[in-house]
Amino acid sequence: GYKHPAKNKNGLLSFPEPGKIWFGLRRYSLPEMKTVPFPEGYQWDEGMLLLGEEYCIGGIAAGNGKVYVSNFKLDKLIEFDRDTLKQLRVWGIRNPGRIALDGKGSAWILEHLEPNAIPKGNSSVCRVNLKDASAVIFKLEDVENTSAIAFDQMGRLLIGDNGADMQVKIYDVSGASPKLVDALGQKGGIYADKPGIAAPDKLNGITGIGVDSSGNVYVSSTRSGGELRKFSQDKKLQWHLMGLAFVDGASADPDSPEDVFMKDEHFKMDYSAHPAKWEYVAYTRDIRRPDPFSVQRSKLASNLIRRSAGKRFMFCSPMFAQELAIFKFDGEIAVPSGYIGVNDKKIWRDMNGDGIKDEAECEEIDPKFLKSSWHWFVDTNGDIWRACNDAGIMHIPCQGLDDKGNPVYEVSKTEIIPMPSPFIEINTVEYIPETDTLYVGGETEMSKRNKGDGWGPTTRFIARYDNKTKLRWLAPVDTICCNAISVSSKIVAAVDVRTAQIQMFDTSTGLKLGTAAAGKPAAHHSGWTDFPRSIRAMTLKNGETVVLVEEDSCAKIMIYRVKADPRELDRVPLDVDDKGKVNSIK
Repeated sequence: GYKHPAKNKNGLLSFPEPGKIWFGLRRYSLPEMKTVPFPEGYQWDEGMLLLGEEYCIGGIAAGNGKVYVSNFKLDKLIEFDRDTLKQLRVWGIRNPGRIALDGKGSAWILEHLEPNAIPKGNSSVCRVNLKDASAVIFKLEDVENTSAIAFDQMGRLLIGDNGADMQVKIYDVSGASPKLVDALGQKGGIYADKPGIAAPDKLNGITGIGVDSSGNVYVSSTRSGGELRKFSQDKKLQWHLMGLAFVDGASADPDSPEDVFMKDEHFKMDYSAHPAKWEYVAYTRDIRRPDPFSVQRSKLASNLIRRSAGKRFMFCSPMFAQELAIFKFDGEIAVPSGYIGVNDKKIWRDMNGDGIKDEAECEEIDPKFLKSSWHWFVDTNGDIWRACNDAGIMHIPCQGLDDKGNPVYEVSKTEIIPMPSPFIEINTVEYIPETDTLYVGGETEMSKRNKGDGWGPTTRFIARYDNKTKLRWLAPVDTICCNAISVSSKIVAAVDVRTAQIQMFDTSTGLKLGTAAAGKPAAHHSGWTDFPRSIRAMTLKNGETVVLVEEDSCAKIMIYRVKADPRELDRVPLDVDDKGKVNSIK
């Protein structure tokens, strides 16, 4: 149950009734960000103006003692008193969205569009005179997809265009109709000039615009994660903040470990700095292409970068591993190349090279090869490995690249490797071709999972097999719910889903080297590692081991660096110092 009573001091409900969701408006005092209650307020703190029980709010604006809300479900613009939140007036506006007040007695309203809507053209803006209630609709021939609206201190109208231009369009509205006079950002946005490569003025997925009293313009945007930029009045970038996508892993290019990729972003790392420094290089997704995968691309979580014939490839799977999506790179853009789908039981390869799935390019997969699994792995030869829980290991050898540069996988070449002893369930597998070693994580008869340990697969034991079958060592994993492992040349790293604690084992002997957890650079805090392929370990040329770990709480990637020779850390606890370096405790 809730810790608050069912009804608040106003006699109204503190929470929605079971099965219902509330959508409404709340007020907060600045700078304390405390709720400002009012006599007709819902929720436990009397602070919510209830507007509906389904998604309905297209925009909000406040000024001159009033608050304006667009309700696109009711086709209404509603005016409320700022202090009492009593409804004052209502205008009928078709599908109203974002709102901006011009300071001269009018509200300007965009048409409501769903997030990431496909550009439709024929955009418009509605001006409502708040004094006489008259309304005029203006066509915006220069905007393909309206996404944000604001006014600057000179009275100019700023509109975010999420169409092909990806700019903030600036209009003079002093005449009979808006006149385009300027724009902020390169025309074409993130795809301008060299597609995908980031630049201070290459915008991507505009969601909001704000202007302060000095004329500085703030632009928010989102594709995978969130971004916020501040531009001076002369359009120079002042700062740029980034937030990563929720549940998104990281992987380094094996040929250039300083190049780290998320499912949609490319970062350049400087490991010579302490803490390591990063630079945003590129946005690798081309939203202009249709999505060919059986699972929405936005739901992909893990990724693994591999090289073949000198070319870079990326393999991604969603949180629940329903498919393995394959990408090849055209410059910085990750182009769909193929996938192996569990849901639709197909292997697709882009045989004509257009990046679009054609049913003639698909091959059916025998369901016997698609046993339940949480884990895909691709080795350095491009072979695919899949831990099939209680049904052994699926192995699909890569047959090289076709004439369009796609990795080739054939159903007829698939093999099932029997369950390796002593496991009764395997949840993760990694194969290292260079040493012909197979690493397996899962459950044995000694470690049957207890209820309440967490969600998803658990790994209570890790084993190394030489020549795929000869057991070399078996090591227990001492965590509440380990859900992922990763192997470097020196270390097997295992992470716990809830505590995010990392245990490290020697690849040669299986001896536990120690543990690591979030240190001072992360305020000693990490959220869950919330999918079963959330950790990647790699060895740099200088012998240092770097471990990349997804974390949920703040949607970031934790970077752990093991500087010492792992054999010197045998059975010694580890700690992370204020420079992000893992040191042994003496």
